[in-house]
Amino acid sequence: MILGVDFKGIADELLGSLAYPCVVRTEYQGEYDPATSGVSNNGSDVRSAMCMMSNITQDFGNVSAVQVEANDKMCLLTADSRVQVGDFIVVDGIDWRVLQVFPVAPTGDVIMYKAHVRM
Repeated sequence: MILGVDFKGIADELLGSLAYPCVVRTEYQGEYDPATSGVSNNGSDVRSAMCMMSNITQDFGNVSAVQVEANDKMCLLTADSRVQVGDFIVVDGIDWRVLQVFPVAPTGDVIMYKAHVRM
């Protein structure tokens, strides 16, 4: 906390009142199994969070590695989402793949995430 300001609490309160529930899914690919000629031990980790989606209409920072396409969105997520590149954000049954993640950490601790996502 800087000067007694709870930035994470403020971010959680704002997203909690303006955002909607979503699920963040991290998928893990297992190892190749020569006996079955397939991949074994596939799995996933699912976390609940609150998120807000919006169109990308302004400068999104350093997007040189990933081109912005017409239907791409910007997603704000609560810090407990622990979102990573490659995760899926599920909103209203629609999977959005995370292309880039920008942690918002004004005090060094992540208070929320901003993510570039694509359907």
